[in-house]
Amino acid sequence: MTDTSNWKPYYKRTYSGLQETNLAYTPLINSDNTVMCMHFFRNTVYSPGSTIDDATTNFLYEREKRFLLELENYAFTPNILEIDDQNKKIFIEFSGVTLNYYLFTLPDQLEPEVNEMDVVRPGWKSEVLSIVQTLLDNSYYKCAIYPHCFFIGNDGIMKAIDFYGTVPFAEKMIELSAIQTIIGRDSTYRFAYAIEGDYVNFEKFFEITINEHMDRSWPINPFTSLKTI
Repeated sequence: MTDTSNWKPYYKRTYSGLQETNLAYTPLINSDNTVMCMHFFRNTVYSPGSTIDDATTNFLYEREKRFLLELENYAFTPNILEIDDQNKKIFIEFSGVTLNYYLFTLPDQLEPEVNEMDVVRPGWKSEVLSIVQTLLDNSYYKCAIYPHCFFIGNDGIMKAIDFYGTVPFAEKMIELSAIQTIIGRDSTYRFAYAIEGDYVNFEKFFEITINEHMDRSWPINPFTSLKTI
């Protein structure tokens, strides 16, 4: 098993500075920025105020593992290097930064006032849209589609991560109790829209994510063609 004790946590760039990427796992990066370890555990140092419990952490770990393996033949799925079930760690090939690095500017880096993503990767919008559309065409909702959920792979192909938020059409109803402790402030209104009794309807969750949340989450929304309203 790979020792990650000296690996550094990865933070996403936002307009207000660096922030944790998610509440489900701590992303750890090796010294040469070529491997990401998704360590699924409650880390209140990385995610202050996190209330996720062990049951939800384990549930999301199993989902990430499942869909990385289930979708591994797609070019957008990163190569899995190691799975450590004992410590709830998944190791994947990584290229150093997610799309947040290019799409957001830190307060002390206000120029040039151009979208660096368009310079680095002119076709990026169609590439990330294609990933989500391909999953839809194959009967999957990908509900974790923030900028930090995508990166340019070392093979030059756009990659996606955070597959724990992927839901097959046929399994769209998930028990609320399984994920309740990961519901963050920014997602409350989406869950409120999608909750039906003791379940979350992820068809509705995906709908409100596309129709409303992407405009809030991306400085340039690449998913407008998927809007239904």
